[in-house]
Amino acid sequence: MDDYPACREVISQQLNYLGFNCIQADQAHDGLLALENHHIDLVVTDEFMPNMNGRQFASMISKYHPKIKIMILTGDSQFITKLSGEEIALISTFMIKPVELKELFEALKIIFLQHDLHWDFNHLLEFTNQNLMASYALLESVLITQKELTKEIQLHLNQVNLASLKPLCHKVLGGAKLINAKYLILHCQKIERSEENIQQALIHSLYQELIRLNYQIQEYLEENHSDMI
Repeated sequence: MDDYPACREVISQQLNYLGFNCIQADQAHDGLLALENHHIDLVVTDEFMPNMNGRQFASMISKYHPKIKIMILTGDSQFITKLSGEEIALISTFMIKPVELKELFEALKIIFLQHDLHWDFNHLLEFTNQNLMASYALLESVLITQKELTKEIQLHLNQVNLASLKPLCHKVLGGAKLINAKYLILHCQKIERSEENIQQALIHSLYQELIRLNYQIQEYLEENHSDMI
């Protein structure tokens, strides 16, 4: 969904090339009608739309069609830093325009492999010999560290310093393996293997996944072990 015809056509052609059948809409009303009348797997929407922005549209989709994947496109390189954990949890991913075909393909592969929960508490139990209290304490420690690392990685969203980014990713990877956060592990491994010219989209995707996980873990602790917070 985009109110600018040329942008709609470009993303539609890219999705068609990747094997998707597309229905175009220039406003939220038409987009919602399409969701009611067709089987839709993925919604791609621009963030800056008249009457209803991409985040508001994502909220409506999640409420009435929770299984539909949502990708938000934006020209704002700081977009991700303006979202709450709850807003990030609503969307599958976002991408900075203009979107290259290779980047779109990589994002779609991850989107359609995702499950609702991006980590596994039971995996953490293996490291504490099934000790529930110790596992909650370890999870809280992982969350605290991840929040600190998220702030440091935010500094790389516009200008990547590979020398300082790789050690940060190595730290993130350690916690991610404890909770079997598969998509976070994937992002970190891609960055660690990079020699130079890391795609900016990969850094944004890593940052988004960290925010999403922090939100999910925070909710889990509050619901299951609130006295630890």
